[in-house]
Amino acid sequence: MSTRSTGVALFADVVERAVGFVSTGINVHLVGPPLSGRTTILNEIENRLSDEGRNIHRVNGNLALKNDPLTALIAAGLAKDASVHALGESISTVGRLIATRNLVLLCDEADMLDNRSAGVLLGAVRDSKAVLVTTSGSLRAAPSNALVVSPSPSVSLRVGSLDQDQLQQLATAIVGAPLVPADATELLIASGGLYGLARTILVVGKQTGRIVPDSAKSMVAARGGLWSEELEWTAEHLLMNTSDELRRAAAEIALHGSLPWASAEELLGRETMTKLVGTGLLHTANLGAATVVGLYPGILTDYFRQRRSSLSRDRGHRGVAVPGAEAETVDLTAELDAADVSLISRQELAEARLATQSRWTEWVEDRTVENALPLVVAMENSSESSEAIRHVIAETPIQNDDLNTALFVLWTASWIMTIDDDLDTGLAIIHRHRSSLPSFEGFLRGAEAALSFLRDRWPAPQLLADPAPDADPFNREYLAGVRIQLQIAGGRTASAGEAMAAYSPSRPSQAAQKTLWEALNAILDGRVEEGTALALSSLRANARLLSVGSMEAFEYAGLLGLVVSGRLHEAEVLLHNVMSTTLSSTFRYTYHAGILCLGALVSSWQGKHAYSRALSSQALSSTTAQGPFPGIVPKLVGSVTSAARDRRASASEAWHMASERLASGYLASAYFAALEAGELGPDQWGVTDQINASLGDVESPLLAAVGRYVIATHEEDRDALTACIEDFVGMSATLFATKAAVTLAVLQHQNGEPGLAAATAAEAWDRAVAAGHGSAHLFDRLRARVSLSAREQEILNLAAEGLTYADIGSLLGLSGRTAEAHLQNVSKKVGTTGRDQLFRASATWLLPSAS
Repeated sequence: MSTRSTGVALFADVVERAVGFVSTGINVHLVGPPLSGRTTILNEIENRLSDEGRNIHRVNGNLALKNDPLTALIAAGLAKDASVHALGESISTVGRLIATRNLVLLCDEADMLDNRSAGVLLGAVRDSKAVLVTTSGSLRAAPSNALVVSPSPSVSLRVGSLDQDQLQQLATAIVGAPLVPADATELLIASGGLYGLARTILVVGKQTGRIVPDSAKSMVAARGGLWSEELEWTAEHLLMNTSDELRRAAAEIALHGSLPWASAEELLGRETMTKLVGTGLLHTANLGAATVVGLYPGILTDYFRQRRSSLSRDRGHRGVAVPGAEAETVDLTAELDAADVSLISRQELAEARLATQSRWTEWVEDRTVENALPLVVAMENSSESSEAIRHVIAETPIQNDDLNTALFVLWTASWIMTIDDDLDTGLAIIHRHRSSLPSFEGFLRGAEAALSFLRDRWPAPQLLADPAPDADPFNREYLAGVRIQLQIAGGRTASAGEAMAAYSPSRPSQAAQKTLWEALNAILDGRVEEGTALALSSLRANARLLSVGSMEAFEYAGLLGLVVSGRLHEAEVLLHNVMSTTLSSTFRYTYHAGILCLGALVSSWQGKHAYSRALSSQALSSTTAQGPFPGIVPKLVGSVTSAARDRRASASEAWHMASERLASGYLASAYFAALEAGELGPDQWGVTDQINASLGDVESPLLAAVGRYVIATHEEDRDALTACIEDFVGMSATLFATKAAVTLAVLQHQNGEPGLAAATAAEAWDRAVAAGHGSAHLFDRLRARVSLSAREQEILNLAAEGLTYADIGSLLGLSGRTAEAHLQNVSKKVGTTGRDQLFRASATWLLPSAS
């Protein structure tokens, strides 16, 4: 897709609404910050109106001409004389010209017109009742007599920021592939989601060679970041109308990074802060109880930091006391816009870097594991180089037989296993220290078991043997935690619940893990809403206190619960915020991969197939292993997202993956995999028989229902499918209820009962909408079974818009009777009775995917 086509697609909704208003005689104001895409939208509106036969005339505001009366109108051919004594005549002349030619007047940068030009156009539009479409930066900043606020009737359409999915579409159009995750986040931060700015950054990056292909990941990556000196003019353009005083204030904010409002006000003063907010250059975001401020868009921070040496000579830097972050929380389910996420992300990264600096000083003075452990955690969170972290590991002696030393060994093994993608090396590190740390031999055995479990290798039973009676109590505590995880992954939710009731962890990290296990266990135990609420509330309460790895684990659990319960819009919001973090984590090979996999599935169900494939590709490139819990199976998700290319091959791969999961003991993961595989094609690996045989070992009500659904689908048992739908609804597993209903409707349609199929689909749609995911893409299999021809779909669409049979026939070159016959045939195929029922189906579950 070309860049222009991508821009048109990204703003299609705004363009459609604007053209609709113009067609009814309503003036339109397009409002958005510089480089937001206002002009791109206006250009497409012009193209659309021209295609409809409207006469168009365009006037462009220009800051350089703002003090020259009527110059903009003369340049546009709408005035001949700039005399200040002939305003009335100019208004009449322009009005007659507009009325005679039946023009729609487009005015780009209307807030940059001089007052005389604005007055002439305003008077002419009022007299002729012509329609006006304008763009401007802000209605609040416009003078009271400006063209952008006076015409009536009028509406204002705000040009919003792009989300990460849309930015990846733009990147694909410009540089040929999506960006790697870290650079996609950086683009979101730098551009603030502004279309024009993001486009400029990508074009400059491509032309200067800073953005290059990453063949291993089928993506592109930025070398040395996205900023380059070629972007200085773009930053200057954003600051064009900013006074020297406010530029200096913006530079202070840039050099400090994002700050709590109180600290920024202390630094700059309330009056200056108010002025900065008024320019739109300062953006605020809620970070728990505090309000954080930072420059918007983020490219301005890069710009001022590049000029730091010249600015520092006259800025008279004052220190700022930044309150500690320990009391702050982040609500990751809130709908943050691009600027909010950017600010929070920068704040988190700044805190991690400050922690690294202080911890480094402590470690250099005393190279003990007590100082090394918090240092390497902070270094990883602040994206320090792997060489620097390896240096700390190598220079920290392992001497004492204590818990801190054992925890440092575990962290080291986990990190090296992740960086080098080598489980055996990580396990060897732990195994080597079991003899040198005899007091924590049981803990290290449990660590081996836990890492094996998380990396797709069910641990050997001897690793889980009880420790010696006189061993440190933490040994027994840690081993109990590992056994609980195995029970959850094996579908033994009742046993896991009993074990957790008796589990009283002594360390905060283990207490957080217990909460995570309780959330996962509740979801799989059929208490979906309870488990989802626990995961999300834990994030809200503790996001600033949890480690990055633990945060991602809770994010995965929350996302899993939202997906199962069918709250796909909320899942997209959570995914967007997770993907927008700049922090890294040792545990991304498990839970982050799960987030990517679930995100790919959600995007696929929402019809965002390109983004779905991009997330799937990221998941596959992030790890070679498959994780222990549902959805953390990159190979399976890769098969699902590529099914459109070769459905039979994808089905075979998915069933094979489900078989491997079963054989390894990961029943929860296997059952979820088999559910997806069953919708792709028939079971070629005998997995259904294996699931049937394993159902007796499953204690999880949700997994048992999933297993019965897989069997019922394989056997085409409609009564069993009906029972499965009821079971899923009772557990608030609305997504699975919808999937089962679609499978049932397909079988009903195949059995010559289209009316039953339509009723089943309509009920499923209503249930899905109530849960928050009325996505027509979940009904693709039924829509394919109904199989309307292109002509039938066209006639249905026109009839649904209210056209009569005669009108339809006239448009399509048919007789009215033929059009009526086509629509009757459509109703018979769909299984509806009456036009209202048919039109409701066409607007819900029958809605074409292309829509």
